[in-house]
Amino acid sequence: MNKYFSILFIYFSLLVNIFAQERPTFRLNPAVNIANQTPITNLIVSETFEAGDFPVKILELTGSSPYSGKGFIVVPYLADTKIAVEFNNITVNTNYQLINGVVETTYNPAWNNVLDLDPVILQIFGDQSETQRTEDPGVEDSA
Repeated sequence: MNKYFSILFIYFSLLVNIFAQERPTFRLNPAVNIANQTPITNLIVSETFEAGDFPVKILELTGSSPYSGKGFIVVPYLADTKIAVEFNNITVNTNYQLINGVVETTYNPAWNNVLDLDPVILQIFGDQSETQRTEDPGVEDSA
């Protein structure tokens, strides 16, 4: 599914440009420079911490730095869609910023409101497992 991510990202970017009142500030690889490396020791359920550009609302929590649990993020450029996330052995600083670990989206194939677009993408674009290069016969390669 990773090879189709670019296509979906472009599609959602187009939707944002068409429908959004203002451009979203979320980036795929946010530039994060966190000076505060002091771990918080009293994080609780219902609090929110920042993971890159995304605020993560905590719904379930275990541990005491590092933490594990579940929560959700709200994605404004997907009509404020809430997306479930999980995290294992993360560290959050006293400014409520993720300083160690990964927050991952969750997916359950039994969810009936999630569509598998792989067959549609394959039907439209075919199997692009090998990079194809289209050359213009009227243009010579100068290399």
